[in-house]
Amino acid sequence: MSTVEQPLPEIIELPAEFEQEKETSGAIVLRESQQITKIEDEQTYIAVCAKVKDAAANIKAIEAYMQPFIDRAHAAHKRLTTVRGRLTGPFEEAKTKLSALVFNFQVEQEQKRAREEESARAAALKQQQEDQAAQAEQLASEGRFEEGVGVLETPVVPYIPATVATSVPKVKGISTAKESYCGEVVDLMALVKGIAAGQAPLSMVVADQKQIDKACALYRESMSFPGVKLRKKIGGSVRG
Repeated sequence: MSTVEQPLPEIIELPAEFEQEKETSGAIVLRESQQITKIEDEQTYIAVCAKVKDAAANIKAIEAYMQPFIDRAHAAHKRLTTVRGRLTGPFEEAKTKLSALVFNFQVEQEQKRAREEESARAAALKQQQEDQAAQAEQLASEGRFEEGVGVLETPVVPYIPATVATSVPKVKGISTAKESYCGEVVDLMALVKGIAAGQAPLSMVVADQKQIDKACALYRESMSFPGVKLRKKIGGSVRG
């Protein structure tokens, strides 16, 4: 196995006093903001605006302080994932290739086992039918024609032979190949019509919230889409 060529990045930690100071001041700011529930006059409005701007300024300052740590963490993460990818790459390739061979062998052996089991079932059914015919013939030879006919008219209950054992050995840590199914939408409108007609479950479609919001922003009060209710949000920007 190859070795890491460069030293791994050091663990990045924030100064303890910074974390403690910001957590304390943050708790005070949150408590003060929770005490303000309504603006009733211009003086309070101006005071609250000042607090909003102060909060925005603090957010900007904290983000600026934190950015170098974040950049270093991102760089460390990128470096570590690169090293990990280089080390695991050959093993991932081998795992993918060999796993395909393993699962293909499992599928082939399962198909072989199923064919042998079906062949055994067919042979058992044929034997049952032959035994039934022989019994009816024996009854007829004894003059018991009605009983013989009754035997022939009796449905043969298929004999289920013991399951044919698979030839694939069990290996700990290796799973068994299983069939899986997926669907491809080749006609979206046909699917939508099928859902509307109750021929397909509603869960097959997902509303695209971004497209709905864009359409509502475009049409505003004149918006009239079936099943969509217009909602308004109040917001603005604050320069810190």
